[in-house]
Amino acid sequence: LSPGLDEEKKSRYERLLSSSLLSLQYIVGSLNTDDRADAIVSTQVDSINTLLESKKFWKLAPHPSSAIQTAFYKFLSVLCKALPAVVEKNRDRLAAVSLG
Repeated sequence: LSPGLDEEKKSRYERLLSSSLLSLQYIVGSLNTDDRADAIVSTQVDSINTLLESKKFWKLAPHPSSAIQTAFYKFLSVLCKALPAVVEKNRDRLAAVSLG
């Protein structure tokens, strides 16, 4: 493969990953207080917990792409505000990533 094609794949991957994180940020941010007890929200929280348990997720924090890092921290910021109970379960990882 040519070097230009490799760069294009890398760029596409970075855009996909950052837009996915920003989509998650939007979904979590759009949950209102009344909806948090719903069965649908419970399923979403379970999915977010699964994501937060993944070691691969936490490896995104020091990613070389600033777009991915920015999306990662925006997602965590909204998550802390919207679902503090979810964050509490993962506070050690969150602290390590946030504080270095």
